[in-house]
Amino acid sequence: MSGFFNKAKQITGVGLDHDELYARAFEKGVLLNKFGDAADMFDKASKKFAENGDPANAARAAANSLLYRYLATHDVNALVPLLQILQGLPQIEQIGSRELMPVAPLAAELDCRLVEASIVGAQNDRARSRDLHKMARDRFDAIRRNPLTNSLITYSYVRADDGPNDRAEMRFYYHDGMFNFYEAMTKKDIDPSAASDDLVKANGSFKLCSYQKWELHTKKLLDEWLDSRTCWICHRDIQGKDLHFSMCHADVTQYTKEILRKAREDSETIDIAKQQIAVCTPCGSMITYKAEQEADKIRREFNTRIEELLNVIRILDNRVSHLERMSHHH
Repeated sequence: MSGFFNKAKQITGVGLDHDELYARAFEKGVLLNKFGDAADMFDKASKKFAENGDPANAARAAANSLLYRYLATHDVNALVPLLQILQGLPQIEQIGSRELMPVAPLAAELDCRLVEASIVGAQNDRARSRDLHKMARDRFDAIRRNPLTNSLITYSYVRADDGPNDRAEMRFYYHDGMFNFYEAMTKKDIDPSAASDDLVKANGSFKLCSYQKWELHTKKLLDEWLDSRTCWICHRDIQGKDLHFSMCHADVTQYTKEILRKAREDSETIDIAKQQIAVCTPCGSMITYKAEQEADKIRREFNTRIEELLNVIRILDNRVSHLERMSHHH
């Protein structure tokens, strides 16, 4: 009978002790790539170890439960308690295996993942995004400098929202690029030249991690921010296309260009081929606001006239209704 019950225990998992549950978590979960099931079994094993007065194994089982829960669900909320448990452990099994490894490289990487999770929620805040990318960059820098930890542990299971997923060095360059990009964004409205210097650094880092999307984006911005023109209206030299000046549609001819040449003014102020003139942001916005103001004034006058006409129509409508009622009575 005992052989039958043992077989039933192994099949159902009911009545297993802590060691058996721990082994089952690997056999029926981890090694079959059923990470969610593995997390549940590790959790049960952890509780049994705790009941049996074995806190060390209870902690390792709990750490595995949280780790595989994260790998199965991608839920970053598992990372804070997981990191707390890992601080007290010397070793843990490698993902997908029963081979042991030191916890330090895993803890360092998960720490980076926590910072990256914060970045996702800070994208509308330039200064905070810049600071978080710098923090992530510095932490990946520490990982990449250790020859034993340059290969990433969790990124093949939980892909990053952005950037390369292969090596710590690539994540370092990605975050360095993003740090310099947001640094440029904080300066662009004050000093486009200084902001362009940061874009050059960002572009270099994106090249080093072969991240073409951001490499092309920063190159395009760089070309625009280094461009300078003389404003057609105020004649001031302005740097930063679509930042501090725009090329606006206008009727320009060869005669217009000749006038600029005779006055020894910047011929780049106009573009005959595209029928455009350079206008700085203050001049352009002043014209826009004035146009909106005039349009609003006309709209208010027009609305007043419409209201008056509607009143006349209502009066006439009432008179017609009254005459119709009188004719029915007669």
